[in-house]
Amino acid sequence: MDGQNFNNDQVVETQAPVEETTNYQDNTATYAAPAQPAEAKPATPALSIVGLVLGIISILCMCCGWVGILFGIGGIVCAVFGNKQTKTGIGKAAMICSIVGLVLSAIIWILALVGVGLMGMADSSYTYY
Repeated sequence: MDGQNFNNDQVVETQAPVEETTNYQDNTATYAAPAQPAEAKPATPALSIVGLVLGIISILCMCCGWVGILFGIGGIVCAVFGNKQTKTGIGKAAMICSIVGLVLSAIIWILALVGVGLMGMADSSYTYY
């Protein structure tokens, strides 16, 4: 006994099957074309968003008279140019908000001017001693 094998008398040799290795690339496999990248969504034009923001500010500032009118005009201009780039719902909403803000601001400004004029007429009828 040599310490490694208990049965030195029975030596069994087993050999693993030898696989033949080659140094070439198998090009017979089917080749799949790379996946097409997904189409990018068109970016929302910044002018439409700016027009929407100006239209909302115009509605909020309608009681300030000319401030609401300026924001409304700016919103309409931005919405028109934004709609020329791409037709989106944001551009249409910007146009609507800007027009509503402009009209309401103009109405309130006109009513304020008429009210000031009527107050001036009422004061002229009084006589001060």
